[in-house]
Amino acid sequence: MHIKKEFISNILFFVSYSLLVFMFSLFAFSFIGFIFHQEINIFYPIGSLLISIGILFYLLKTQGLSKSVYVYSLLTLFLIFTVSIIFGNFFYDSSWDGRAYHQTSIILFEQGWNPVYDNIVKFTAKIYDTSVDNLIWVENYPKFVEIVQANIFVIFHKIEISKMTNVLSGFMLFGYVFYVLNKNIFSKINLFNKVLIALLIVLNPVFIAQVMTFYIDAYVYLYFMMLLFAIIDIETSDRKNLISFSIIIMSAVCLANVKLGGLLYVFLPIIIYSLYIIFSKQIKKLKHLGLSVIVIVALIMISGIIPYYTNIKQDRNPLYPLIGRNKIDVIEHCIPSSLYIHNNFSKFILSTFSRVDNFAFDSNNKHHIKVPFWVYKGELKSLQSSDIRICGFGVFWSGILVLSVILAFLIRYETKVERKIMLLVFAILILLSLANPYCWWERYAPHLWAIPIFITISTLISNNLKKFQTILAYVVLITMFVNIIIQIIYTSNLSISYKRNISDSIQALKSTGKTVKVYNIYDWGLIQKFKENNIKFKLVNEEYYKKHINDFVILNIAMYDNMFWDYKD
Repeated sequence: MHIKKEFISNILFFVSYSLLVFMFSLFAFSFIGFIFHQEINIFYPIGSLLISIGILFYLLKTQGLSKSVYVYSLLTLFLIFTVSIIFGNFFYDSSWDGRAYHQTSIILFEQGWNPVYDNIVKFTAKIYDTSVDNLIWVENYPKFVEIVQANIFVIFHKIEISKMTNVLSGFMLFGYVFYVLNKNIFSKINLFNKVLIALLIVLNPVFIAQVMTFYIDAYVYLYFMMLLFAIIDIETSDRKNLISFSIIIMSAVCLANVKLGGLLYVFLPIIIYSLYIIFSKQIKKLKHLGLSVIVIVALIMISGIIPYYTNIKQDRNPLYPLIGRNKIDVIEHCIPSSLYIHNNFSKFILSTFSRVDNFAFDSNNKHHIKVPFWVYKGELKSLQSSDIRICGFGVFWSGILVLSVILAFLIRYETKVERKIMLLVFAILILLSLANPYCWWERYAPHLWAIPIFITISTLISNNLKKFQTILAYVVLITMFVNIIIQIIYTSNLSISYKRNISDSIQALKSTGKTVKVYNIYDWGLIQKFKENNIKFKLVNEEYYKKHINDFVILNIAMYDNMFWDYKD
C-alpha cells in the first residue's frame, strides 16, 4: 500500500511540476516575443508543451524512477489536458469582468496587439474600425492569465476553450498538495483525508465561482498556494530541494503578473519565510532562498514592463489606475451600502456572519446577520455570482470558521518541527489578512479559505488526539465539502443556462443568413462567437447607432440591455 501511495504521489508531483513549467513557459515565450516585436503564435504553446514534457523526462531520469512512472505521468498529463479542453468549451463565461475586458484582452493578443509597443486605442480602432470601451482595464493591468489564454486561443480559435488554463492550474495545485501531504510530518493523516484535503484546498469557493469564467482572482490563490506548499515542502525535506525553490520562483513570477495585488502575495510570504530561516539559523536554505529572491525580483522587473514601465512611459504612476493622478477607485462603488460606514475589521465580521449576498453601494439592500449553519433560500441564488461581496465563501462559512477557532485552541503538536512549520504557515496566512485592506471581500482575500483547512491538518497530526477533536475535525472537512458542492450546483446551472440561451440565439441569427449590423460597447467575446459560427455582421459606431436608433432591438444574450444591439432587417 505504501509503495502504491508513493507511486501515485510521484506521478502527481511530476505532472504538477510539468503543468507549472508549461504555464510559466507560455508566459515567458510570449513576453520575450513582445520585446522583440513578435506576436503570440502557435509555436509558443507547442514549444512550452515540449519543454514541460522534456523536463518531466529529465526529472524522472535523474531521480532514478521506473519507466512506468514516466508513462503514467504522460498519460495523466494527456488526460488533464483533454478534460481541461472539454471543460473550457462546455461552460460559457457569463460574468461581467470576464466578458467586458478579460476576453477582450485575449482577442486583442490574438489579433497581434503588442502591449509593450502598441498604443491600444489606435490598435483597436484599426482592428474594429469603431471605439472599444474598458480599454483602461485591458491596458493597465498585469497580463499573465490573458497571455497564457491567448496562446490557447491561437490554437483552437474558440474563445471559451481558452479558459482551460483555469482547470490546468487547479490540477497543478492538487497534484502538488497531495505530494506534500505524503511527507512524513503528515503520516498520521490517512489516504482518504489527504485526497479530501487536497480537493478542499483547490476547490476554494472563489475558484468555483470563477472557474467557468475569465475572472482572474482565483489565479492569485492557486499560485500563492503553490508558493506556500513549496515552502512547506522545503521545510519537511532533509534533502537539497532545488526543485521546490524553482517552484517558488515560477509561482512567484506568475503570481506577480496576475494582478497588481499579486505582489503582496509574493513578497510578504517570502519576507516572513526569510525571517523564519534567519532565526532558525538555516544558512544553506538562506543562500538558496536569497538566490531565488534575486531571480524573482529580476524576472518581475523584466515582466513588469507591462504595465509598470508602459504606465511610466505615458507619464502615469506605475500602479495606475489604482494610484496616482486621475486614479480610479475600483472598490469604493462596489462596497455594499450597509457595510460602507464600517472599518475593515467590522466589514470582515459583518460579511462573515451574514447571509450570502451580492449588492453594491448604490443598492438599498442591507446585509442580514444569520445563525451559523442556517441556510436561507435567497442565499442560494447569490452563489451564482463570480464576485460575491458578502460571505463569499458560501452558506456554511461562518459555521466553519467558528468550529475551526474551537479546534485551534485544542491543538497540541507532537514535535517542535511540526509546531514551527505550522506556525510559519499560520503567520503567513494571518499577516496576509492583516495587510490586506479588502479582506472582507473574499475574491480579494481567497487565502482565508485555507486557514480552517490548515487548522484541521494541525489537529489530525497533533499529539494525543482525542475523540472529540477527531469528530470536530471531520465535521469541519465534511461541512466544507458540502459547502463546495452546493456552490458547484448553483454556479454550473447559471453557466449552462447562459450557454443554452447563447446557442439558441446564435442559431436563430445564423439561420437568417443576413448581415447583422451591431453596435457593441463591451461584449467582444460575443462578437468572437459570431465569427466562430460564421454569422455575417458589421460593427457600427455610436454615431451610426444614434442616427438609426429606431432600427435596433435589444439582443437578449448581451451582458446588459443597453450594451449590445441587433439590427432588425
